[in-house]
Amino acid sequence: MKTEQSLKNWGEYIYKKATELKEKVQRLLTQILLSKHNCHQCDGRLKLIGDRLAECINCHIRFDPTLEFQKCLICGEKLVKKTQYYYCPECQTPQRSIFSLDNWFYFPEYFTEKMRESRKAKKVRIEALKQLLASTKSPTYIPHQMDLKLIEGLYKSLNEFINNNTSNLFINSQETSKIRFDLTLYRRHILDVLPSDCVIHFDGISSIIDDTRLDRIFRFIALIYMWHYGEIILTQIDNLIKVERI
Repeated sequence: MKTEQSLKNWGEYIYKKATELKEKVQRLLTQILLSKHNCHQCDGRLKLIGDRLAECINCHIRFDPTLEFQKCLICGEKLVKKTQYYYCPECQTPQRSIFSLDNWFYFPEYFTEKMRESRKAKKVRIEALKQLLASTKSPTYIPHQMDLKLIEGLYKSLNEFINNNTSNLFINSQETSKIRFDLTLYRRHILDVLPSDCVIHFDGISSIIDDTRLDRIFRFIALIYMWHYGEIILTQIDNLIKVERI
């Protein structure tokens, strides 16, 4: 056990020293290569201050020496950063940095920039979609006051439906002249009592007002309008009317 532990400790020690040596060699190599170049801003001397980061001793500007000085070995174009490597945009090939011993890197600023571009593009798409929806939006519907007299033959049909006399129809009745038909109220009531994919009889729709005869007329008128606007299906079998929700 002691021998195995000793070997493990020696292995970790050798790995640590090899890593330190690699970093020293990398810094030395980069510094040697940097000594061949001067600051692009003030022509001052350069020094290595971090991983792939150089600084001018005179004006203290900082930059990536690979992007500033190195060119593509194939076409001579300047390099750019990709996700984990340097890249030539002209011949579209990955390039190895002469200022580093590592071939692959992690560029946090690259991901930050790409995320910023992605959020901006997404915002532009959302705004374009909003404008498209706004341009295709239908105008606000303002319901007009219904005039049942415009529907030819409706009075006669209603009279026959309730088995009554036209002179006694609620339209001409002074007793019920104060009760007005509310299409919105009856439509909402019918939809509430009519389940989806279900068929019920006309008389299965409960009344809303106390006057059952008048309520029966109002229900019938509401169903006619709902059928006209494609909300329900009306089917008549003899004297039986079936109502189905679409």
